[in-house]
Amino acid sequence: MTTGQFIRQINLETQSLLKRIYRQSSHHQVRQRSHCLLLKNQGVNIKQLKAIFQVSEKTLYNWFNAWESKGLVGLYNQPGRGRKATFNPEQIKQIKEWASSHPQQLKQVRQKIQEKWNITVKWMEIDSYKDWQSLVDSVETMLREFGQKYVINFV
Repeated sequence: MTTGQFIRQINLETQSLLKRIYRQSSHHQVRQRSHCLLLKNQGVNIKQLKAIFQVSEKTLYNWFNAWESKGLVGLYNQPGRGRKATFNPEQIKQIKEWASSHPQQLKQVRQKIQEKWNITVKWMEIDSYKDWQSLVDSVETMLREFGQKYVINFV
């Protein structure tokens, strides 16, 4: 698809539905994609859309292609997307049991995880920071490097 090409014209009924989704969806990415389609349908160019949504041209074309091929379903993330869970449900249950029985000794829980499943777990211990600013600095570093050096697993 070249920069000048786009999806077919969106009819008024579908525009109305996209507006409703943009205003009411509980999913941020769905709201973002529906808004993007509405703006593109109004003639906003790719360069402007990249700036508005802070995404790459490839991402925009992925959104447009998903819309063209799947319609409204294409606005939603498909199953299997994103990072896979580190722990399966049985492991999560076991970790919760260990944490409940040793709430003051989470290093032991981390050690058990390493020994039993050979999975290295790192977490931020709040009380290990000398002051509030060092905690803030550490969190800011993690957020800046999130996805490259740091990932979050919810147990």
